[in-house]
Amino acid sequence: MKLNKQLKRRKMRKVLVIVIACFALLSVACKNEDTTSNASAKATGLVKYEVTSNPAGFQVVYKDSTGTTVQKTISATTWTVSFTGHQADSVSVSAKATNANATISTKIYYEGNVLGQGSGSGDYSTAKAFGKL
Repeated sequence: MKLNKQLKRRKMRKVLVIVIACFALLSVACKNEDTTSNASAKATGLVKYEVTSNPAGFQVVYKDSTGTTVQKTISATTWTVSFTGHQADSVSVSAKATNANATISTKIYYEGNVLGQGSGSGDYSTAKAFGKL
């Protein structure tokens, strides 16, 4: 039983590393976009990430207002963060449940409207959402 639990943890770590690597690649790709226009001249709006999990507990990886990839471990059933986004920014959030037999969902709102969403269920399930403002 202990070996089985260790194998599940290793698998979960591998999946998390893959998710982080994907976000890192996405972040690099987005930084290569044309930056000749003045960022302050871009339209702005409220971005909100939302993650819900049942049972409680998940790891979340998201791009913040500067485009930096942030990783957090959450022990609650619901987590949200909001920031001001700029037109043409890429936004993304990914979450992985830290429990077996879990249901998890991610949503990205822009100016109150759902921009992207994803969900998953099962052992240590994942959910991803992404979009462009």
